Amino acid sequence: MSAVNGEIVIQLSAIANNWRTLKSRFTGRDVGAVVKANAYGLGERQVVSTLLEAGCQLFFVSNLSEAISVRAIAPTAKVVVFSGCAKGEEADFERYSLQPVLVSTAMLARWSGYRFAVRPSAYIKIDTGMGRYGLSLDDFYGALKAYDLNALGVHTLMSHLALSEQPSADINQRQMASFERARAAFLGCVPSGEASLCNSSAIFNFDAAHYDIARPGFALYGGNPLSDKVNPMQCVVTVTLPVVQVRHLDGGDSVGYGGDFIAEKAMQVATVYGGYADGILRAGASSLSLVWGREVLPVVGRVSMDSLVVDVTHVPLGSRPKEGDRLVFMGESHVLDEVAADCQTIGYELLTSLSGRFKRVYSDGRIDKLSDI
Repeated sequence: MSAVNGEIVIQLSAIANNWRTLKSRFTGRDVGAVVKANAYGLGERQVVSTLLEAGCQLFFVSNLSEAISVRAIAPTAKVVVFSGCAKGEEADFERYSLQPVLVSTAMLARWSGYRFAVRPSAYIKIDTGMGRYGLSLDDFYGALKAYDLNALGVHTLMSHLALSEQPSADINQRQMASFERARAAFLGCVPSGEASLCNSSAIFNFDAAHYDIARPGFALYGGNPLSDKVNPMQCVVTVTLPVVQVRHLDGGDSVGYGGDFIAEKAMQVATVYGGYADGILRAGASSLSLVWGREVLPVVGRVSMDSLVVDVTHVPLGSRPKEGDRLVFMGESHVLDEVAADCQTIGYELLTSLSGRFKRVYSDGRIDKLSDI
């Protein structure tokens, strides 16, 4: 790993504490952890191991390959696959003791017809207004009549709120009402069945939606589940970028591709290694800034593939960053959701876009672990 690369410091203890905070806030039975997409880009092995130590025994992933990877780390935990069981994957679900989320009538029919030696448990998902994965409500009520879900090991009913971070949105109440009616029908067929509706934001915003199982993701990694309030979660990720060069510009000099930025007067700028190949989105050029101590350094010109330029003119001469110094792209002083807004995106996309070129440094409060992934 080159010394010129950016660095991501991931506080594993903060992830564990965030899970405990979510667990303390949830009134249902179990709080799992969404670790799909390589634990939101932060490192599946390190994150899952940390959550296991904290007491988490339920993990949610996107697909079969992710599930098999998590199973190797967590041999006794429950592993649930959001996209369900595709045709031909049934044997692997049995072999690795994985739980699919059955999301369509075709998938449910395949699951019912497959001859398992030991049938794994399963979730069933309904679409209450998200318009994405899940059986329509009509198909779901039809499935209750057509199948013995209890015999098929379908033990949990799931749906997903489209606007859980906006508690006043009318769609939330409509979705929760639809889900409650479906849950009553589901329990009529599966008396010991459970329900899951809460993601990170719903844990805080909708006590009535807590039910049995929560599946937080973004909040575990430091994202704010409360869009208009102080973030109750600890900061997990600090991203720093190294200064490669500090240089002088005269009035009239331009910076970057297209010459979009032209200096109005003499100024000092720093070229920083880090660009859109690292996940620093080009859309942020007009509003993005980096942090040096207490100084905010605005980006000037376009974000390039491997570099960006910041204005350091206002920093006192003896305190300006120099070659090799690291500027903060994201961290306690420049939090995830604010940086995402500067980049005209959301924190989810920003986290999962951080590339493998970054050196990732893991700290669990006791020992630092390095991984170049």
